[in-house]
Amino acid sequence: MGGSMNIREIRKDFPLLQRMVYFNSAAVGPNPLPVIRAGERFQRERNFFHPERLPEWLRSLDKVRASVAALIGAKPREIAFTTNTDDGLNIVASGFRRLRKGDAVVSNDLDFPTTHIVWGEMKRRRGIRYVVLPNRGGAVTAEDFAKQLPRRTRLASIALVSNVNGYLHDVRGIADCVHARGAFLFADAVQAVGNIPIDVRAMGIDFLACAAYKWLLGPLGLAFFYIREELLDEVLPLSGGWMQMERFVKPTTGERYTDARKFEYGTLHFQGVAELQAALAYRKRVGFRRTSDHAVGLGLRLQRALDSAGFRLFTPMGNRTPIVTFFADNGYEVAKKMLRRGISVMGRPGNVRVSPNFFNTEEEIDSFVDLLKRER
Repeated sequence: MGGSMNIREIRKDFPLLQRMVYFNSAAVGPNPLPVIRAGERFQRERNFFHPERLPEWLRSLDKVRASVAALIGAKPREIAFTTNTDDGLNIVASGFRRLRKGDAVVSNDLDFPTTHIVWGEMKRRRGIRYVVLPNRGGAVTAEDFAKQLPRRTRLASIALVSNVNGYLHDVRGIADCVHARGAFLFADAVQAVGNIPIDVRAMGIDFLACAAYKWLLGPLGLAFFYIREELLDEVLPLSGGWMQMERFVKPTTGERYTDARKFEYGTLHFQGVAELQAALAYRKRVGFRRTSDHAVGLGLRLQRALDSAGFRLFTPMGNRTPIVTFFADNGYEVAKKMLRRGISVMGRPGNVRVSPNFFNTEEEIDSFVDLLKRER
């Protein structure tokens, strides 16, 4: 699309934008037309031509696996497809052999609720210790981790970008800290991949999980799990199924994949695979880096505008993601008022989260803040 983005042309790809100003990509990313059409094409081919196209679907799966790996700086053999982000976390929590009774897992209070649910369950089931670090001013730094890691820390479990307030963790700093203690790093990247550049090796990430339906603009019901290849033998699959078998010796026995495909158990969401393939191609065509830079720029503009208007931010000033959260006595009511005006944001108890994307404009940001000031 040339050297710079044509926002007007990009906006034509999103039917939702004809009805509203959409500042809610941290909840669900809208599908652009190429993704919608890919899903429709899959259904036509399945139902009007031949319902059994498994060999073709498996070839597409391998192509998308390679694309996902390239996107995050991984190898295809390190990528497994799952149903959601939570699957990846549960694979590590239940199957990581090095995590033993008495070991500590460290997270923080900017993580998604599933993190606390899963590790709380592992505390009960596996006898681990679970430590939740408090944020300070909407941030939890690498220094906070370094000072508060307990003895026998085995794993740090963080949201690379917080769903709570968009805070971008110093992943490399945290990784260095935990690795120096002989521990490992799990990253929930659902608010990061497609939002900011990711390189799992440069960042020092050992495990990562990400769903496709937010910043990648892909389908619901499909996610991927990354495991550093040196740790493949250290994590046991949660379940068994035909798709994790590399070949069958007999109808009842076979040899399981030794790479990340051992975590793929049964028939996958192949329509979702087709839609994710289209989403990745679309994001590549419009430019991952420049779309990310534009969205981050909108986030910074929103931070400054809200601060100047007297709103108290939960997101640290200067944080470089498009997700911005500000405090409000009744976030639900604010969100309802905005929706009546045709603006979608996320209202929660005590705050409002705003998450513009690359298809939004500076004018929309400015008009939104002006409306907030009038409605206050």
